[in-house]
Parts: sequence; C-alpha cells; structure tokens
Amino acid sequence: MAEQKTLKSAIVGTGTIFERHRQAYVDSGVEVFGIADIDLSRAQTAASKNNISLAVSDWKELVARSDIDIIDICTPPKFHAEIAIAALDAGKHVICEKPLAPNLAGCDEIVEAAQRSTGLLTVCHQFRGTVEAQRLKWLMDVGHLGKACLARVRRYDAPPMNLVRQNRWGNWIDDGGGVLMTKAIHQLDLLIWLFGPVRRVQAMMGTFVCSIESEDHLVANLEFENGALASVSLSGCPHIFLGEMEIVGDQGMAGMPWNLQLKVNNAVGSLARELNRRFPFTKEKAFDKLLKAAESMGGERVGRLAYKVARRLPVVKSHVTDRSASNKHSHSPLIGQFIKAIEGQAEIPVTAIEARSAVELCMAIYISALTSESVKLPLENKSKFYGGIDPNEISECEHASSSIANS
Repeated sequence: MAEQKTLKSAIVGTGTIFERHRQAYVDSGVEVFGIADIDLSRAQTAASKNNISLAVSDWKELVARSDIDIIDICTPPKFHAEIAIAALDAGKHVICEKPLAPNLAGCDEIVEAAQRSTGLLTVCHQFRGTVEAQRLKWLMDVGHLGKACLARVRRYDAPPMNLVRQNRWGNWIDDGGGVLMTKAIHQLDLLIWLFGPVRRVQAMMGTFVCSIESEDHLVANLEFENGALASVSLSGCPHIFLGEMEIVGDQGMAGMPWNLQLKVNNAVGSLARELNRRFPFTKEKAFDKLLKAAESMGGERVGRLAYKVARRLPVVKSHVTDRSASNKHSHSPLIGQFIKAIEGQAEIPVTAIEARSAVELCMAIYISALTSESVKLPLENKSKFYGGIDPNEISECEHASSSIANS
C-alpha cells in the first residue's frame, strides 16, 4: 500500500485572518511551508515567528513550486480571482477567504477554473462548522422546528478602523461593499444553507459613521423560495459587537447564541440532551449542567426535573456574545474537513458554487438598496452590476430611485 503524501500549504497574505488559518493547519497536522505578502518584511517576520520555511513578496512563486499542495488566499477580495484561478490552473488545491470574489464576474471565473482543475477549492464560510450552526441545521433537517417560517439576523460589528483610516476597507471595487459583503456575508451563507435559495429581496442602506464609499449600516428583508421570510439588520458602529440569529418554525424556535423553544414545552429537555450528545459545546452551559444533575438522580425524577427546568428556562440560552467565543477556532473544522476532502475522505465543506450564491445575494441586496426596488433572484449574468458596483453608476441609481419615489 502506497504511503499517503504529506501535504504542504502556503498562505498568501499576513493580515488579521492569517493567524486563524495558520492555527487551523497546526490543528490539522499540515505544514505551512510558505508565506507571501507584498510587504516582504511582514512575510519574513511572520515566517520567522511561526517557523515557516519560505517567505516571498510574490505569490506566483508559491504557485510555481511543485512542493506546495495548497494555496490559501488571505488577501483583500480584489485579488481573490487572479490568485485562485492561477493556483487552480496549476493543479493546486485552494482555500479562499470570503467573499469568493467582490463581484459575480470574478466568482464565475473561479467557478469555471474549479470545474476544469484537478485541484479542489473551498471558501471560508466557516460559521457552518460552529456547534450552534450544526444544531440549527440538524433541527431543521430532521423537522423538529416544523415548517420554516422566519429568520432574524443581527450583526453589529465594527469594521477594521485602521484600514478605514487608510482607505483600504469599504471600497466597492476592491472589497465589493462594506458591512454586508465583508462581514455579514457569513450570515447570508448560513441563511441559504439553512433555508435554501432566496427568491426576492428588499433593502435600504446608509453610511453614517465611517468615511467609506460603501455602506456601514444596512437592513434587508428576504423571501425564500420555500416561502419563509427573513430580516437582516447590520451595523458597523465602532466598539459595538452583537451577533444573533433566530430561526422560527411552526413547531419551535432556535438560534445563536444558542437557544431553544418548542411548541411542546416538556420535549425541550430530551431534545437538549440529544443535541448535547450529537453536537456538544466545548464548555458546559448552565442548562447542560442542570440536565446532568437531573440525569444523575435517575428514575422518574429525571423527567420531572427536566420538565421543571424547561418550564423555568424555556429559552435555553448560552448567553455567549463575545465574538472570540463564537469564531476563534471555527476555521479549524473547515480547513480540517477540506484536508480530508483532498485525501478523499470527506466532502468539500463549502463549494465555489455555494460561495457564489452568497455573493449573488449580497449583490441583489445592494441593487435593491441602490434602486429602492424589490429585486428577484437569480440575477441575470452580464447584468448592470455583474462586474461589481461602479461608484460612478451609483448616482444614476440614486437619481432613478428618487424619480420612482416621487412618481
């Protein structure tokens, strides 16, 4: 039996997300062999600090090497397509940070490259791998929440103010947008993953606190093909963080931070135990401890006490709002699964086509906000904003929407 090849990875970009990717490779047992950054001194510093063998300023050097198997893209979005396509055409496996590209044209080019390549590609929509998201997916797939009716998403997340001050965040061409495209695209990916395709969107947005050309606040309403509805509220106010998602079905409700309510109230305890078995939290939550105490008593008292707890705490909450608690290690499961996919032992965690769907939904929301009109999906290829939102065209949209409002 042939010995399995030891994989080596290389990371392009040494920004804020670099460390999470590097740690994910450590957790997966894969060597980070190389690193690239346009600022060579930054690449060399990161390489020295983390025992990385090779530091270069040109990512093309990494793609050209036969001893590197995985190219990991941690650059600003405007570079994603060029690097991903070159790496895929060279037969490399690719891990790309979100968004897949800042526009649908770039996404489609990457999808085509992934389809013709011998390498695999995944995109870092890593929130799917969190315990809360896995619980929601299972509850909906099994039918414990009943018919999907409504979702509510709130993400208040300060932008990287150092990049804002340098005019390196929130640009339409470079980033594809602001708080929606660069942050809440994670939540949109989760909504599509949980509910399926979106049929129609309505949105409004504004720029209130950051000197950027795109949005730092946005609200949107979504209608899914299955008839369910969702509301999305986003804020980029500095020094504020809140991340919440609630899913409502006709038989119950669940969400993140973790909470659970059921139409049949005395079923909460048994279902919570099943969830704890299938998708355990790393740290015990208060409710889990109460259930363990109930189980230790044995006999009929278990059911009675669990029922009392369920009645007193019908919303079984984890009360976790610290961003580090929810996503500090969430890249490790995604990258770990991708390594297994390369080895033929798992499915690709997030495909290029799935990641494209999240970008398409972002674009539909932006078009709705710019035109003050309801927008239907899927979007047509080669449409006005297929290649991204041109700042020069926004004034035309605003003039058109003003005419619509006054008609």
